[in-house]
Amino acid sequence: MSDHPALDCLKTACTALADRNTSLRQWRVALEGFVIRIELEWTGHTTTLIVREPESERAFGRTASFSFGIQMDEATELMSHELEVHLTQFIETVRKADPGGLPLPQETPTWDPGAGPPSTEPESDEPESDEPESDEPAVGLDVVSHPQPKVHHREGWISEAADRAHGTHQRELNWGIFCALQTLEAESYPFPSILGEVAPGPHAAAHTYLVNQLEHGFSTSIFQQKFGVTIQEVCGAQLEKLLSFESLREHGDQFEANIGHPARLRVYQTFLYSPEVHLAFKRLFGTSFDPHTPLMNELMSKL
Repeated sequence: MSDHPALDCLKTACTALADRNTSLRQWRVALEGFVIRIELEWTGHTTTLIVREPESERAFGRTASFSFGIQMDEATELMSHELEVHLTQFIETVRKADPGGLPLPQETPTWDPGAGPPSTEPESDEPESDEPESDEPAVGLDVVSHPQPKVHHREGWISEAADRAHGTHQRELNWGIFCALQTLEAESYPFPSILGEVAPGPHAAAHTYLVNQLEHGFSTSIFQQKFGVTIQEVCGAQLEKLLSFESLREHGDQFEANIGHPARLRVYQTFLYSPEVHLAFKRLFGTSFDPHTPLMNELMSKL
């Protein structure tokens, strides 16, 4: 054990992840000055994370004691789905090891060890500055969003089967990312301010309900009571894809959400858009869509 419980926790998490994920070839947790850096060497790429206080405004992920930013020079490349899955697994592993309340190293000691014990003189009546001292490096290091508490974090492991399912449907996922980027400044689905009036299909209200409920999950019986049809009748093929991605998990009557980052929610919601809404997007933006250009990192950075 070291003198820093935070380091011990992070090393424990890295060890556990390496035992479970053979893609993690090497890892390093190091205290550099007063900054904790984590280097994760995966098969094919290396990621450096910066550890900060849990309330840090921007973070890729956070646990009870920490938040994590991705070092900027490594994040300039578009993040692949595989890397995103690996980092999500890392955050979940830390979350399980983190008891909460672990202090990070402080930038300055409470007193100078070379100057004797702390002074017993009364404190000055001068008001202290409201300016907090920053331990931020000179260059910003993270690339992600403000916290979105309504979105469910992924609590379970993302299986290899789910990873393969994402690869199988990569073109459709890229279309979903593209559509999500078009709607960042729009009001809610079905986005009349950008799509205009979309002719409603036979299940337009049901699609709207599913899009809005995805982050919370939904009940098959309640859905059928509301709309008189089953979810499978409305969007059975798309529902199966979301299940294969493990963004939804079926438990009896319930489809429980397992989403993660807010960008994922935006993308998975597109799988529940009505055919009419997808057609409207294709008419307006189809010529600008490049199915081979990954845009997930751009979407994540804007949410």
